[in-house]
Amino acid sequence: MSDHYKNRNESEGGDIEPQSSHAKNLHKKRQQLLREMQSPEGQQAISISEQLERLDNKGASSSSVEEELWGAKKRRGQENPWMLWVIIGLIIPIILVGIMFLTNDSKRRSNESVLPFQVASGAEKVEPEDWFIKNSNSAFVSAFEYLKILNEDELTLEKIESFVRTKEQAQRIVKLKEAGDWVKFDTRDSDKIKWDFGASGEVPYIALNGLRKDFHKFRAYFVRIDEKLLFDLDATQALGERVIAELPKQELKESVLLRCWIKKEPSFDARGDEELFSWYQILDSNEFDFIWAYCKQGESLDKKLRDKLNYGKLIGERKEKFRAMIQIGNAKEFRDDEFLLESLLAEEWVAPQLEE
Repeated sequence: MSDHYKNRNESEGGDIEPQSSHAKNLHKKRQQLLREMQSPEGQQAISISEQLERLDNKGASSSSVEEELWGAKKRRGQENPWMLWVIIGLIIPIILVGIMFLTNDSKRRSNESVLPFQVASGAEKVEPEDWFIKNSNSAFVSAFEYLKILNEDELTLEKIESFVRTKEQAQRIVKLKEAGDWVKFDTRDSDKIKWDFGASGEVPYIALNGLRKDFHKFRAYFVRIDEKLLFDLDATQALGERVIAELPKQELKESVLLRCWIKKEPSFDARGDEELFSWYQILDSNEFDFIWAYCKQGESLDKKLRDKLNYGKLIGERKEKFRAMIQIGNAKEFRDDEFLLESLLAEEWVAPQLEE
């Protein structure tokens, strides 16, 4: 085995020692450098003053970075007053609006407690139904008690005459009771009775809505006349001079009063000359039986009916139909279920004047 291989084998497991002198010098310097780097003596201790100096430098650099990001302290001090004025400008209007609402609410409460009741349903105008607005609870209680009396088995003229609108109506109630045709009102639960109020001309009324004992709906009207609450049988029964279902079989020789529903749709006017006629559907109180009636398009009656239905207007919701008292007459050269609409007597089933 040659010396070269022998030296190589002997150095296995450690560093291979170079053979040339130049290489040996470089190898020794490298080994010495590695020993110095690994020796704890090569690590120099850092003095306290030097550490403080390094911390000061680090703090200065971090501070400079923060100032660079957020702006100098002097500049921030200049911007704070502007931000304060902006906040004040936003808060002051909110406070003023709140004070205004509180002031107006207190004035309204004080006015309600000091001023007497005058206006309830109209703007600066006393309406006939205002009494029912002010006395709605007592009016409902009284009307409900009258319905209970009308349900009694022993109905006499003397018992009911004092709170029925006319003597003729009171007599008719007694006759219906004697004939077994008077259907009682369901008054077992007052919470199931709904009510509303209004006025027909100068006659104010309250209407109670519920079911009769035969499960048919009722709308019982009570009018206030001469400071008395009176039951209106004609309005409650939606009584007319003729039965709508029978009108097509009859030839009218004079005007006829009807309590009905009035309805109008755009397709109705196609039933005649649109330039001359405006057609309306006249429904019975049961909302099933009906006839047709017309008036001249554009005349005062047609305008009044259209206004009541809010028909043909862009503002407000159009009504499908409304209760009314009307007069109709014979329409020549028309079908037997088509009549002339002569007048609108009331916008409800309550007669605007007390019957004689």
